[in-house]
Amino acid sequence: MITYSSDHYAVLVSIGNGFKYNEAKPFSQTFRYEAMWARAADYMEVVEKSWKEGSEGPRNIQSVWSNLKKMAGSLQKWSMSTFGSVRKEIKKLERRLAILRSSCTTMVYSEEERSIERKLCELFECEEIMARQRSRVDWLQEGDRNTSFFHARASARKNTNRISYLLKDDGTKCEDKEQIKCMTRDFYMNFYSSEPCPQMNVILETIPCKLNQITNEELCKSYSDEEIHDALFQMGPTKSPGPDGFPVLFYQRHWDLLKDEICHAVRSFLQDMMKAYDRVEWRYLQGL
Repeated sequence: MITYSSDHYAVLVSIGNGFKYNEAKPFSQTFRYEAMWARAADYMEVVEKSWKEGSEGPRNIQSVWSNLKKMAGSLQKWSMSTFGSVRKEIKKLERRLAILRSSCTTMVYSEEERSIERKLCELFECEEIMARQRSRVDWLQEGDRNTSFFHARASARKNTNRISYLLKDDGTKCEDKEQIKCMTRDFYMNFYSSEPCPQMNVILETIPCKLNQITNEELCKSYSDEEIHDALFQMGPTKSPGPDGFPVLFYQRHWDLLKDEICHAVRSFLQDMMKAYDRVEWRYLQGL
């Protein structure tokens, strides 16, 4: 058994039959931001250049979304040339280190061995950061290498979050993925739909007023940059990312760079939502 930070050999004793692990099934390649990218020397340069190239133009949710897509493409290409596959590189260096250890005829500790060990230590830290990010574990901060623990947590989360089947109205199981999607969509569409009420004004008149004008104006005013900042930094940094592939950690880490566009986009989105709500409410009151 090869060791990585010592020229001594470790002894591995196995008792009983060995465990066989099934190879992972292929999956579609989608963008996922990696926290370990920040360890690279040119990481900030790539992020700043990509963001500034697409920051011109209107500041709304569509422009920010488009800019994030460009950022994702730039980071993905940069990652392939800078990091490649961390696990494959680890296996490659382990094989090279094993060859050096087995073919060494002198007691001299070669410079190549030292170099490989340094690279392996760096890659092991990257691997642990990747595993920690996938496990969503925030309470374990420091310690020895916890990669196996993080992998186990990530696997457990994946199994827990998987929907195996849904029950239909007649009590039968639906296990087809496409039918499960349709059932989920139909359920929430029906759940959040409403029926017109022609006498809504009568109902509203019976509700006592609990807010004065000053409090109402305070609640209706536009969100400030500080409020958006506070809401963002209260979120878990490595919780599940959104559809853009960026977790909250990315926005927290680069807040100084992103805050102007993000704050404008958030306010623009909320204002559009309020306008849409007002239109729906008016149609609702009219019984349409």
